[in-house]
Amino acid sequence: MNAQQILKRLSQLKSERIKHETTWKECYKYCAPERQQSFQDVAATGLETERKTARNELYDTTACEGIQLLTSSVYSGTTSPVSLWFKSVPSGIDTPSQLTQGEQWLETVDNFIFRNIHSSNFDSEIVDFLTDLIVAGWAVLYVDTNRDKGGYTFNTWSIGNCYISSTQANGLIDTVFREFELTAEQIVSEFGLDNVSDKVKAAAEKKPDQKFTLVQAIFPRDKQFVKGEEGKRINKAMPVASYTIEAQTKHILVESGFEEFPLVVSRFRKLPESPYGIGMANMVLSDVKTVNQLMKLSLQTAELNLGGLWIAQHDGVINPNTLRIRPNAIIAANSVDAIKRLDTGSASIGIGLDFLQHFQAKIKRTLMSDQLTPQGSSPLTATEIQARVNVYRNQLGSIFSRLQAEYLQTLLDRCWGLAMRSGLLPPAPEELMQASKISFSFINPMAASAKLEWVTSTQELMMNIGQMAQIDQTVLDNINLDAMVQIMADGLNVPKEAIRTSEEIAELRQLKQEQQEAMQAQQQQQAMTSELGGAAIDIAKDQAKQMTPEQLGAMLEQ
Repeated sequence: MNAQQILKRLSQLKSERIKHETTWKECYKYCAPERQQSFQDVAATGLETERKTARNELYDTTACEGIQLLTSSVYSGTTSPVSLWFKSVPSGIDTPSQLTQGEQWLETVDNFIFRNIHSSNFDSEIVDFLTDLIVAGWAVLYVDTNRDKGGYTFNTWSIGNCYISSTQANGLIDTVFREFELTAEQIVSEFGLDNVSDKVKAAAEKKPDQKFTLVQAIFPRDKQFVKGEEGKRINKAMPVASYTIEAQTKHILVESGFEEFPLVVSRFRKLPESPYGIGMANMVLSDVKTVNQLMKLSLQTAELNLGGLWIAQHDGVINPNTLRIRPNAIIAANSVDAIKRLDTGSASIGIGLDFLQHFQAKIKRTLMSDQLTPQGSSPLTATEIQARVNVYRNQLGSIFSRLQAEYLQTLLDRCWGLAMRSGLLPPAPEELMQASKISFSFINPMAASAKLEWVTSTQELMMNIGQMAQIDQTVLDNINLDAMVQIMADGLNVPKEAIRTSEEIAELRQLKQEQQEAMQAQQQQQAMTSELGGAAIDIAKDQAKQMTPEQLGAMLEQ
């Protein structure tokens, strides 16, 4: 693909996106003005002024607070830095009731990926990613390795600069075009002096701060050009193509590639017949506008009631055009009736506040902030915590399903590939070679709350069987205690190191059996020795009774 083809495709993608941009801008304006995007101007001219104006014109922050709380809840419920939130699963050989050495190796890899994710800039970048996702309905996160310090690096791309598409039947995004600006000095530093156009070279010498528009295109490479083994391919033969060009000169700065799609592109809710999405902010947008207007009117009414509405007689002594009502002031007047306050009907404030509270509660209910906000200040009991976890899961369950497919799965696919090619991991056990692929199950708070039902069901079963066993012991033959322990450990997210593998259990039981058999054999031998010794004494006693004193003395001397 040449530069002309890339720019033509970019133009087509722009025409597809433009129909939704007004809605996204309004969502940012009322729900997250500090994240307002520049959807039309790549230079983002006046964007800071627009953000400041939007903040000044925002009279009610109920939606902003709700979006922030929902963002925090999704973050802590999916990718909490406190505990491992995913588990690698070998397709076709995973069994919850049996722990293998291969799964222990996978847990080592999981911990390696987890540590590197959260020791990077992930936790700071993902907040912006989730904010874009919840407000606008889609977001773009770039994932790569830090070539200077090692580990991962993450970058949330501004959606105002990104254009997305899909070549797959399932609609997952695999094509992203990004239009952005860099100074001439930055372009030379990033791509090298020999790779830039003459125009950029000249600017780098005379005007290093002059900005140029670049276009980066990332999309699946034609299969006929993908050659070699994974980890050994050259950049131009990798499955995902990447071109970066100068838009003005149509000069290709670099042609490169990736082993897997390097971007995490997630949608909150898909728009029909479109690759783009819409977020939670759109669901409350009309109510947010109403609340903002009601708050503005309420403030005006309060100001009117506090400052008052005055009437003054223009009699040559008082000039109403210059008159100012203020504390500790003396006003010269022809008479006390020349200036007086009018009744403004203060009862109207209560009506406005009732409407305001109604719409604020509606916004909180839609954004789920009324359920996600802690109720009261007293510590919760275990039952209350479990009940709140269930509410949390039910409220965010539909959100998590899409996040799992488009956000978490794509993120881990990329991080797994980078980890495997890092050369820092131990070799995989032979049993994993039988797996068709490695997939991921999630053990974050959202997913873990569902697994707790396994534990509860298992505990109830054991309790009921225990009661039945008091009547008939044979009922215990129905249960597999080893499997139940493994299932409960998995449901409680117990670390794999705390549970023995099936091979270790077999070895331990074999050792115990051998020790028990050896002990039994030793006891039998001691019993036999004791019996033989007793019999010999009895025989000697009988013989002694039949001997003469001389014979007995001779035997004792021997």
